[in-house]
Amino acid sequence: WLAYSKNKQGAFCKWCVLFAKEVDLELGQLVTSPLHEFAKGADYLAKHEKLAYHQFSKTKAESFKRTQEDKTSSGAEMLNTEAEVSKLRIRNGLESIVKAIVFLARQGLPLRGHRAESKGSIDTNAFSGMTIKAQDENGGNLLSLLSLQCSSDSPLAEHLQKSSKNRIYISKTSQGRIIEEAARQITQKITAEIKESRLYSLMIDECGDRSNKEQLAITARYVHHKEVKEKFLVECTEGTSGSSIAQMISTQLEDLGLDLNDMVALTTDGAGNMMGRIRGTAAILQESVPNLVHVHCLAHNLNLVVVAASKSRYIQDIFTKVQAALSFFSPSPKRTEALKQKIQESDRSECVKLKLKDVCGTRWVDRYNSLETMLILL
Repeated sequence: WLAYSKNKQGAFCKWCVLFAKEVDLELGQLVTSPLHEFAKGADYLAKHEKLAYHQFSKTKAESFKRTQEDKTSSGAEMLNTEAEVSKLRIRNGLESIVKAIVFLARQGLPLRGHRAESKGSIDTNAFSGMTIKAQDENGGNLLSLLSLQCSSDSPLAEHLQKSSKNRIYISKTSQGRIIEEAARQITQKITAEIKESRLYSLMIDECGDRSNKEQLAITARYVHHKEVKEKFLVECTEGTSGSSIAQMISTQLEDLGLDLNDMVALTTDGAGNMMGRIRGTAAILQESVPNLVHVHCLAHNLNLVVVAASKSRYIQDIFTKVQAALSFFSPSPKRTEALKQKIQESDRSECVKLKLKDVCGTRWVDRYNSLETMLILL
């Protein structure tokens, strides 16, 4: 489809020159003007080949060629051409939308605006790029990212401009479906690796979320190609008793296509519903898998030891004084700034600690950091 014009001293797409004007789109280089910069020509040609009007022109050119060679009518093909162009345009645009959603999901960023009812939209006529219009002035990260992409992603811009509103696929429903599909494919890849390794262990832990609803996370640990891997598998929310959790684990493994008998170890915390000798999760699973080894989480064990040791009167006095110092400085911006200035004026100018750190009630690592900060500043 590429041709060189001696008269214009540049390259053209001969298909688009002949047929693209029928589509009524804004035509770019290689159609209305020649391509002169050949150093970056390969990238530009690759982008041009994905454009919907190029695909339309290709179909028209092939149809015209067949008509001339066969001398037969191609009326049915011509009727389907517009539908094919629309499908190609949507597919090319949807590819960029999926990449944007997956990027935001991997970064842990929200897709929509700070209000659930945010009605952000993309203004395609503002300038050569695209801008956001929203009733609450925050269309969200996804719309902002798509607007940024449009300035350099012609297929995406064309899709958002020309596709019908019910086929743009940027609604919250479409976003949810894309995320669910991405999660399904990731889980399939992990389960395939586990099946290849055959043997695996599970680490499970439950925790209440902000809505006071219990969440159970299941993580698999296995060896794949001589590399130890730990991958999050699934989240469950059906009951907190030992039998309920054991049933959830069995059901989830069955849904994922994993054999319960290939599980060699189970790691939990020391909660009664996990470690109970009769109705604990580990005991119930060991009835089905007799050789299953149950391990009390070592980090949880260490934390219990540290918390128990912290009940000593001398250690409690230390933490009480640290907490009192923190309570004196932290609530007051004026006192915090005074402390910061004193630290900066001290002989230890290289000190990077400029404020006290809170004493965590459950994690021994954070308790250590709090004491270390106090010692340095003291």
